[in-house]
Amino acid sequence: MSLRNLLLKDFWLKLASLFLALAIWAYAVSRGDSEMGVVVPLELRNIPPGLVVVGDVVSTVELRLKGQERILKRLAPDQVSVFIDLENAGPGKAVYHLTVQNVRLPANVFVTRITPSVIQLQLDSLQRRRVPIRAVVRGKPAPGYGLGSVRVAPRDVLLEGSRRALKGLRVLLTQPVDVTGAKTTVQQQVPLRLPETETLRVVERIVPRVTVEIVPESRSRP
Repeated sequence: MSLRNLLLKDFWLKLASLFLALAIWAYAVSRGDSEMGVVVPLELRNIPPGLVVVGDVVSTVELRLKGQERILKRLAPDQVSVFIDLENAGPGKAVYHLTVQNVRLPANVFVTRITPSVIQLQLDSLQRRRVPIRAVVRGKPAPGYGLGSVRVAPRDVLLEGSRRALKGLRVLLTQPVDVTGAKTTVQQQVPLRLPETETLRVVERIVPRVTVEIVPESRSRP
């Protein structure tokens, strides 16, 4: 049998078999690729000395990843990260556009979408200032008694924070000292109450001691 006849024998059956093989291969390849979504923390790297990030900051970023299904299923949290490099940042507001350059991924894994893709940050100068401490007293002494002097030691504390936060802070309050039903002087060590709206750090590790004098009502302060 000639080569021509051998090739033409059952030609249509051979052609159908070829198309079937190609279809199976294409299906297998498509099944090998997959997509998945992950949520990862947003890292702020290389914040310049003397500066601090203030205001509301996006804490997480959602990534849409594409790659081999077996690789995506084995992804560990420490293999994926999103970061903004602030090495050249200065005081004030700035807008950062997240791209694949801001994403760290293992080989053969690709980013198809980043949400949000635009991040606005505000940096302020980092400062220190001594702030007076004011004791908070709660409750009423026993009948016939009232409040005398209220003292706190130390009188002030060294704080570190953004210029904006320290500028608007006049006093730092303590946690309440309860004098309900007291007939004698109350003395307690109570922690400081830092504002929740701003990030402030107490430089000096102290626990203020509050002394509340309890005196007969005739001698109590108005």
